[in-house]
Amino acid sequence: MRVYLKSLELHGFKSFPNKTVLNFEPGATVVIGPNGSGKSNISDAMRWVLGEISSKNIRGAKMEDVIFGGADTRKPMSFAEVSVTFDNRTGEHRMDVPYDEITVTRRYFRSGESEYFINRKAVRLKDIHELFMNTGIGREGYSVIGQGKIAEILSRKSEDRRNVFEEAAGIAKYRYKKHEAEKKLSATDENLVRLTDIAGELGSRVGPLEKESQKAKKYLDIYEGKKRADVSLWIYDSGILQGKIAEAEKAVSLSAHELEVAEDSLRSLETQSDKLFEESQRSKMVSEKLLTEMSTLKERIHEADSAYKVSENEIAHKTELLTQSNAAIETAAASTDAVQREFAEVETQTAAAKENLAAAETEKNTLFERQAACGMRADALERELDAKQVEIQKLHDASVDIKVRVSVLESTISTDSLAGEQARAEITAYEEEAKRFSAEIEQTTAGIDAYKENAAKTDAMLATLAAACDAARGKKEDLQAQAAEEKLRLDGSTHRADALRRMEELFEGYSGSVRFVMQAYDEGRIRGGTVYGPISKLISVPEKYVTAIETALGANIQNIAVENEDVAKSAIRVLKDAHAGRATFYPLTSATAQDETEEMIRARKYAGYIGRADLLFDYDKKFAEVMRSILGRTLIFDTLDNASKMAREQKYHVKVVTLDGQIINAGGSYTGGSVRRDSGILTRSAEIRSLDKAAAASEKALAALEKQIAEAQKEEQDAQTRHAGAVQQKEIVMTLIASENAHLEALRAKLETNTGLREKLNADVERLRDQHSGFESEIAALKAEEAANGQKIEALRAYRAGKDEERNDAIDEGRELERRVAQTDVRVAEIRKDIEALDARRAALGARMREIAETVAAAQGAISRLTGEIGALRRAGEENREETAKMMARLEIVTSERGDAEIGTAEYEQKLQEVRLKTRERNNQKELILAAHNKNEIRLRSLCAEADKQSERMNEEYELTFAAALALGYPPLAESEYSACRAAAAEYRRQMKSIGPVNLGSIEEYKQVRERYDEMSAQIADLTKSKAELTTVINRLENEMRGQFVDAFNRINDNFAKVFVELFGGGTAELVLTEPEDVLNSGIEIKAAPPGKIIKSLTLLSGGEQAFVAIALFFAILKVNPSPFCILDEIEAALDEVNVSRFADYVKHMSDETQFVLITHRRGTMEAADRIYGVTMPERGISKVLALNVKDIELNV
Repeated sequence: MRVYLKSLELHGFKSFPNKTVLNFEPGATVVIGPNGSGKSNISDAMRWVLGEISSKNIRGAKMEDVIFGGADTRKPMSFAEVSVTFDNRTGEHRMDVPYDEITVTRRYFRSGESEYFINRKAVRLKDIHELFMNTGIGREGYSVIGQGKIAEILSRKSEDRRNVFEEAAGIAKYRYKKHEAEKKLSATDENLVRLTDIAGELGSRVGPLEKESQKAKKYLDIYEGKKRADVSLWIYDSGILQGKIAEAEKAVSLSAHELEVAEDSLRSLETQSDKLFEESQRSKMVSEKLLTEMSTLKERIHEADSAYKVSENEIAHKTELLTQSNAAIETAAASTDAVQREFAEVETQTAAAKENLAAAETEKNTLFERQAACGMRADALERELDAKQVEIQKLHDASVDIKVRVSVLESTISTDSLAGEQARAEITAYEEEAKRFSAEIEQTTAGIDAYKENAAKTDAMLATLAAACDAARGKKEDLQAQAAEEKLRLDGSTHRADALRRMEELFEGYSGSVRFVMQAYDEGRIRGGTVYGPISKLISVPEKYVTAIETALGANIQNIAVENEDVAKSAIRVLKDAHAGRATFYPLTSATAQDETEEMIRARKYAGYIGRADLLFDYDKKFAEVMRSILGRTLIFDTLDNASKMAREQKYHVKVVTLDGQIINAGGSYTGGSVRRDSGILTRSAEIRSLDKAAAASEKALAALEKQIAEAQKEEQDAQTRHAGAVQQKEIVMTLIASENAHLEALRAKLETNTGLREKLNADVERLRDQHSGFESEIAALKAEEAANGQKIEALRAYRAGKDEERNDAIDEGRELERRVAQTDVRVAEIRKDIEALDARRAALGARMREIAETVAAAQGAISRLTGEIGALRRAGEENREETAKMMARLEIVTSERGDAEIGTAEYEQKLQEVRLKTRERNNQKELILAAHNKNEIRLRSLCAEADKQSERMNEEYELTFAAALALGYPPLAESEYSACRAAAAEYRRQMKSIGPVNLGSIEEYKQVRERYDEMSAQIADLTKSKAELTTVINRLENEMRGQFVDAFNRINDNFAKVFVELFGGGTAELVLTEPEDVLNSGIEIKAAPPGKIIKSLTLLSGGEQAFVAIALFFAILKVNPSPFCILDEIEAALDEVNVSRFADYVKHMSDETQFVLITHRRGTMEAADRIYGVTMPERGISKVLALNVKDIELNV
């Protein structure tokens, strides 16, 4: 079985916002639909998913145009996705991948991001192109021919046609490999030139650096001799200097003691002075206190006098206010009388107005009642007139009827004899017909009963089948909802896991230097051994310990484990040369494990202890030393409280990390806070494992749900089929019932008409027989009745004239009363306005009376308040005078006490002066002692500074401390050797000066340059060898391409000639290489001449002929290298009906080898279909696909 196209799924692509799946089978599938319905979007989708990167080739201005842009009822979508599935089971054209089914998916987002998948695994666009090379399917292939593109095969330049022929010849993959090899060759040439330049530059540096290195080594030998002499002299001088420092320290100690005695004497005098000063200040404070009291008494006496005067003024002011309040009460009494008189007047006017209002309203009601009575009387007269008119009309109609009856009777008398004979003949005929109608009615009724019984059974069956359909549909929808939710979970887990894996592969989250090192190692730029990768890649941590281990590792998590020191040095050189930052490396050959301390062993007994960090996760045993060197002295505890207790009791000699990432460092510092659970490098690996498990569970659940959905869908389809059959059966039965009912009603109507006619005819015969003799007497009576009716009509007309006059009088009287009612309404409104004005005036007077009452009440309250306040002020004045007399007596006593306090203060001042004189004398003695002490300290500091200066010089020149100098083990210098040693040191300095400038780094630089030069030479040899190998590969590929292309071209040319004749019914066609000597770059010319024509240029052919020539070439290519499938979008649009039929026949003929998907409007093409899809647009801008199997149609027909 050959590879074939199974399905195409569109979601959010152009006019397909809903997920749309087109399933294909071997043979020809035709897609039809009106213009603008979205048919060509299907071929665009196929071209796009196969890797098309030009938006113009899929009829768009920019790639974003492939995303559904919205419609009247739908918002724009954020992405477009197309998936195509191929059956890749056994067959000669099986694609070179280990899958029996291949699904290629392309997804594009409005943000510009693209994703590509093969069987749900993320890949590059390049991988998709390589997958379809030489199959005829790829973007350069001939499997998809878009609308209006078929003739481009002829209109292209001859060189541009090569892609199609190369794809058909199967050399596209070879050309791709050749292109890749040429790129590698070019890169090799560039690298060779660059390395040659570098090697030349390094070679020029090797000789000079070797000389500088030898000079530096000689310098180091002299430097070592100088160092030995200088260190020996320093040790000798330091011994003498230390003796002098000891003497100086003794002198400083003695003078310090004398200074301390002097300071003690001064402190004693200062204590006496402080006590005397405190007594003096205490006496001064008493005096000040008494002075303050005197001032306070004087102020209070002054305030009391002022208050007394103010009180007297207030009494006078309040007495005046009391007088004013009495006057206000008298004025208010006079105003009250005037307001009361006005209020009585308003009351009188209001009563009169209300009486007038009542009279006016009574008059209005009387007039209104009279008006209503007139209206009722007029209406009654109107009705009576109408009734009389009706009577007149009836009498008139009766007179007309009488005249007609008289005329009929007179006519009937003359025709009775003939009518009687005719009626009896008709009665006989109607009786025969009635018998026949009765028999048909009985037969039809029996048929209707049988149909109704059948319909009742069908209704019962429909109810059962409808319930079954609903149950199956509900079950399916529930399962579909569950499957959709499970699919969302699966997609979420898969996408998240894929994203995290890509981050792992690209070392996202690692420093740039780490990523650079790993990339350089992959590219072979780091030599000397293996780079194992960052620590995070070498360990597998249980999920519960991830946060703790990640925190414990810290920055070490990105450090890189390597095989040995040489790899580390090589990586560092690569980083340095590229200025790519810094990284830390752990060579396995130099990593040293840290042993457990006593504190760590004791920590095991504490609550919350989990273990040593390096023992809580898995790793290859060869990394054991590295892991112990990093984490061998880190413990893991469950909580911070337990960890803190242990660390405190072990004197903070152990580093501890808790499960939630808090740290207690050795030394006692704490580090902690919140930790993001999903941001770590180790967390990412754990999350990937968790997501993979979730995805596997979701896939299993989804498969089970899909199986259940298929079963439920089959149940629903079976129920719907049975229900549709039952509905159709019932419709047929109901149609028959309706038809029979209509026939039955027609028969009954005919029978009823027949019976009525017979009865009427019999009655007519009897009536003619019975009434013939009485016609003349009846005619006389009717004429008398007609005369009486005429008299009644005249009487009624006279009566109506009188009543009409009465009605008109009633109407006129009613109109007059209506006018008087309106006048009365106006007068009532005016009276009501007068009453409202009087009410407002009365309210204002009431408010005025309340204001006067409030004024009187306020004045009376003020009188009561003022009387009380005046009494209180007079009592306060008397108390004020008594208090003032007491304060005057106290002032005299305080003045006397202050005089005594001033005398005591003078005595304390005299004693304090004497103590200050003694203190001054002791200070002079202290200054002399202090000067001697300072002189001793200066000498001591000078000696110490000399010692420090010697130490600094030795540290600057040799980076030695005194202890380190002694540790060198040089023999002690005797006094007799001192001069010779100093002379030797001077000689060494002279020799170093004579050597001149020295580059000490030249020793290591020479070693590095030499190593690099040798390494470059080896790389140049490798590149030269690679260049030769690539050249050989390119030549071999060109030979294979040339042979394969020539063979395929000749076969296509032969088939082109044959197919052209078959399609055109004759003529000639051939393909010609423009440069036969260079077949791999030659253009291809197409020559064709339909029967009976000589064509020098294809442009002279009609549009239909050009399209047919291109179709012939297309079929010729398919014969040489059949494509698994072809999607042809209206390529036969320019052909006439005859040629369309030929095209369709050829498609049928070739559909055994190639699957065809034809987008068309032509009926002839549709006849070649094994399956038809219809594309409609039920909503503006949204396409929908309907499937129809042609074989089913043929069976139904």
